[in-house]
Amino acid sequence: MTTIEEAEAAIERWRADHAAAFAANILDHGRLYLDRHEMTGRVPGIAGDPGFGVDLLLRSAHRETLGDQLALARRALAGDPSAREHLAPIIAAALRAAGIDADAPRRTAGILTIKALQAYAKLVQELVAIGDGEPDALMTALRPANFETDATRSEPVATTSKPRNGASEAETAPQSAPDAATLVERFTVERAPDTSPVAVAKASSRPGFDELWAELVFEKIDTLKEWKKSRRPELLASRRLWTWLIGKEPAQATSADIHGARNTYLWLPKGYDRFRNYADRSPLQIVEAAKSAWRSANPDSRATPAYDRVNPKTFNKHLANWRAFFQWAESKGKIPRGSGAILDNLGVRIRKRGKAGNREREAYTMDEVKRIFEGPVWTGRKSLHTKHQAGQVIVADALYWIPLMCAFLGMRREEASQLRVRHIIEKDGIWAIDLNAPDLSLKKEDGSEDEASRRIIPLHDALLELGFVYRLVDGRQPGELLFPELTDENAHSAYGESVGKAFFYYQKTCLKGMRTGLHRLRHRFITELENTDAKSAFIDAITGHSGKERESERARYTKEIYLPNLKRTIDLLQLPIDITAMRDALTRYEIKMAVPPPQRVRPSSRHPE
Repeated sequence: MTTIEEAEAAIERWRADHAAAFAANILDHGRLYLDRHEMTGRVPGIAGDPGFGVDLLLRSAHRETLGDQLALARRALAGDPSAREHLAPIIAAALRAAGIDADAPRRTAGILTIKALQAYAKLVQELVAIGDGEPDALMTALRPANFETDATRSEPVATTSKPRNGASEAETAPQSAPDAATLVERFTVERAPDTSPVAVAKASSRPGFDELWAELVFEKIDTLKEWKKSRRPELLASRRLWTWLIGKEPAQATSADIHGARNTYLWLPKGYDRFRNYADRSPLQIVEAAKSAWRSANPDSRATPAYDRVNPKTFNKHLANWRAFFQWAESKGKIPRGSGAILDNLGVRIRKRGKAGNREREAYTMDEVKRIFEGPVWTGRKSLHTKHQAGQVIVADALYWIPLMCAFLGMRREEASQLRVRHIIEKDGIWAIDLNAPDLSLKKEDGSEDEASRRIIPLHDALLELGFVYRLVDGRQPGELLFPELTDENAHSAYGESVGKAFFYYQKTCLKGMRTGLHRLRHRFITELENTDAKSAFIDAITGHSGKERESERARYTKEIYLPNLKRTIDLLQLPIDITAMRDALTRYEIKMAVPPPQRVRPSSRHPE
């Protein structure tokens, strides 16, 4: 019976045999992969498999670049079931080479599966070096041991095949490894370019950049979890934009390329990526088409074309993603150090100073706040599913409570949306929301942890008067979502996405002409508190802003005694919202929930009435 040590040694021979076969391919044919009719030999150790086994799998079964294969192997080693399923034929081939069949003990098969994946990952790295024609890699792959006849087999360990008309078998005479000079001479012999469909597809896919980008995203999001899953669409767009605008490998791009791409991008028409087949046209073609259309509509004007163009802020986001890629690739040794300097001084200046800067993201006016909360959602709607018509139903769901939390607590939408019952705490007789809990995801735009957002927010008297604790907390299990109808199963992995869309729809149907956005309520909250006698340090502590006072040594050592002060501060807020009318509506009208609440464990002692 084969021992684990013997099986591991056999898998290592399996890897070395394939490396030798691929090295022989590139020396004899000038390419790693051969067409099926050229693959007349076979690699011993994979009895019964025609051709070179792994070559067939790479070329026929997957058709991915080497970088994709390496990323796939690493995911499989990390336990990704889909990656292991994808590589199942290669794992099976390696186990067969090791003499392991389907009846092997589960533990043994598991250990050797890991060994097979490690060997395959190492093989793919070797193939990259062999494909680049590195003499050391070729010498290592074609070491004499790989050209000697195994005493236990009748055929050589590695063979080279020379296509002949009508030939069906390879020449199997043992060979000796050539010296370095011979390797270089054989590799540099002029050969006709490979025009096979596989080679053409590989050459046009820009594998280097795409592979590295995929590895970056997998590491940051899936492995280390440094970035939020919701960044995937944005990162995908940044990768596509680089390929479309610049079209070069990162190490080959120059400052002139990046500056030209920046200037071209800023002239693109708004929504260019929704044009049919836009990727088949160059950026300059789309810009010229937009300019021509504007001139056709304004034939008498000599002014610069003033059509609606892309938002410069979007370019800054893509630029930030490119910088993150260059920093990561340099730190990993994927590209030369200092390559990222080509991205310096490219950001588009957006921020305005003074009053103009304050108007960039305006808060709701007090009149707009009043209009919002006089709507059917809070005063009575027609039914569970009809929120834009008045009626005698109150749906006490996320759409009802989260705008109130943004208005009276200054919370961000995602902070409120992911709360669970246990995050509502009572401390020193004060009810508050504990955002210090480690299970809450409080991230910045770049995906890094936002420590300033870790805080405790006392509940405003207005929410207590509406029965916030009684209706959402009392009698419920600590682990329940405060708003069970919300989920993060969406493209942005954000609990607040659905409530944001619902609020947007409510405003569009009931409050036509009003600017939209829950975040404007947070801005009104901050503006109103700044116009009271409240200390700026207390306001920063409530809103999660990292002001200088909050970061001072005194604030750091006295944060535990802030809660009473924060409670007094937050109750200074006065908004033109008729809480009495809202409370009466909760008392008078039928109350429904978007998701039926579970059975409460005990009766409440805090009924608002």
